[in-house]
Amino acid sequence: MRSVGGGAAVSRAVVLGWSVPPIDSSLSRRTADLVAALSDAGCLVTVITVDSPAAVRDDGLDPALARRIPDDVRIIRIADDHPDELQRIDRWSYERALDPAGWRDEWLARAAAQFDEPGFGHVHDRLREEALRVADTEGVDLVVAVAAPMVTVAVAADVSARHGADLVVDLARTTGGDFEIGGQRVRDALSRATVWCPDEGTRARLRDVDPTAAERALVVPDGFGTEPEPGAALPARREHWPLRVGCFVEPDAWSAFVEVVEGWIAARAVYPVLTEAILAVFGRPPAAGVAPSVLAQAAPAGVVAEASPSVDDLPEVHRGLDLVVVVSRGDLPAGRTADHLAAGVPVVWCTAQQPGPGHPFEEASQVVRAADLTPQAITDAIRAALALDPATVVPTWRVSAWPAALEDLDAKEDRR
Repeated sequence: MRSVGGGAAVSRAVVLGWSVPPIDSSLSRRTADLVAALSDAGCLVTVITVDSPAAVRDDGLDPALARRIPDDVRIIRIADDHPDELQRIDRWSYERALDPAGWRDEWLARAAAQFDEPGFGHVHDRLREEALRVADTEGVDLVVAVAAPMVTVAVAADVSARHGADLVVDLARTTGGDFEIGGQRVRDALSRATVWCPDEGTRARLRDVDPTAAERALVVPDGFGTEPEPGAALPARREHWPLRVGCFVEPDAWSAFVEVVEGWIAARAVYPVLTEAILAVFGRPPAAGVAPSVLAQAAPAGVVAEASPSVDDLPEVHRGLDLVVVVSRGDLPAGRTADHLAAGVPVVWCTAQQPGPGHPFEEASQVVRAADLTPQAITDAIRAALALDPATVVPTWRVSAWPAALEDLDAKEDRR
């Protein structure tokens, strides 16, 4: 591979990812930071992704995220041809109308034949066709798969092998079950790729399936460091009455929302300082879950629903809060969850899962984690957070780890 640092010739990189801006997800944000670093390092970057209605529905859109991607990065979006989810009967084919169940079984079998990953494998052939078209016509030096889903890994491995390009697999958001997808194709890709992990927990899961790949994998955190960005100002310290508490619920953690509200109600009944406090809930509750009805029922306890803030508006939202409550999965990479360390106020962390090693919330002194999701544990965590001296809270800003990762990639190439 030509140097991504801008050597004698320009590198051409193809990045395959399911979620990119303006999709508002941790995966999208990580992908945006990665491609921006590649562009800054002198690469000509083409991103191939999927125009997924499901991602829009589940994660929402934040146009501000798109501004993180440089103008010279090209994004190609293929259609998410997922007809089994099309419920407009007037648009069904004649065959489907005659036998809906049989038609769906046949469609799922065809999708699995491409790549057996439910919900994602059906785009394998289109992703591969587009990636090979770009590589065949323009050339490629580096192919990056942002996973999950694992279909991106399978496609990236094919393009890399066909063109002799370097292969990188970024295990951006992978659970243990993801490594069971794709069989030998994915295992072979991991065995020959440069592997990036967002945290030690992901590397531990990789170790269970490929100890050698895990040993040489590089941990590239989701862009959060301990030093302020140059010129960054400390968040303004404010005192509100009644107290204003912000509750940020990650998309994959709404199942814990009922317990968190019960804990909030219990704490409000015990501590006078919370008697008139407001719990502003930020996030996009799933329409099919119980969260919307819980929000309505908890209104007398000061629980109010707020629109999920844009990445540009989040600092201003933080400045209006006295306490932050974060509901997320501790076993997954921090992702955008760690944005809240920049709030400059105490944080209560509610997670039903044991955090993975090195999670930034575990290392931050201003974070108090509820021991479990019982009302008593959440009440105790809120009490401990309110007892912290706000003057001792040191905000943590985003610091990109990608430049160092690309330097490491160059160094590996130089050693070959």
